[in-house]
Amino acid sequence: MKRKHQFGLVLFFCFCLLIIAQAKAQTFAYKLHKNTSITNYTMPYRLFVPEGYDSTKIYPLVLFLHGAGERGTDNESHIAYIRGAKLWAEKTNQAAHPCFVIAPQCPADKQWVNTNWSNGSYSIDNVTVSNELLMVKDIIASLQHEYKIDSTQMFVTGLSMGGYGTWDFILRYPQMFKAAIPICGAGDPSKAGRIRKTPLRVFHSSDD
Repeated sequence: MKRKHQFGLVLFFCFCLLIIAQAKAQTFAYKLHKNTSITNYTMPYRLFVPEGYDSTKIYPLVLFLHGAGERGTDNESHIAYIRGAKLWAEKTNQAAHPCFVIAPQCPADKQWVNTNWSNGSYSIDNVTVSNELLMVKDIIASLQHEYKIDSTQMFVTGLSMGGYGTWDFILRYPQMFKAAIPICGAGDPSKAGRIRKTPLRVFHSSDD
């Protein structure tokens, strides 16, 4: 009886270690970024560093841009309630494709793209790039100085307001990302030629 009890404790201990290891493998660090040449506020973001990061190797990077409902400064809601960023950090995906994942948070009164969503498409000639996207671009640049990130293997995806941000990013900086997954967003169709060689997986519903 005592041996069974001990065996049960060992199994429980192993199970706890497995849960801890899985949680650790999907840990997103809390980060803050400030660049007063762009804007005066500090942008919160979450960063996932591949487990066993080796500075002698180079790694891809995935950027996830959240939607309007996750705006704020808590550095939580944009990652806690949707899988947009966490999906890429899941253990099975990291085992096959180890990569950095970043998830910045847009302030409550701002947008990734300064356009009226009800109008759908817009002209980037008439809409200047937002400070928010410039901050994200600066975050990526700072991470490239700190870590071995492959500039030819960077990917962007975003949902709703983040879908707008995804389109805006690749249309303004067509050489920056290798591929993109915009989800229920809009961009500038007149500039489609800029991304004719960019692999895209686009998701959009009739009511978006």
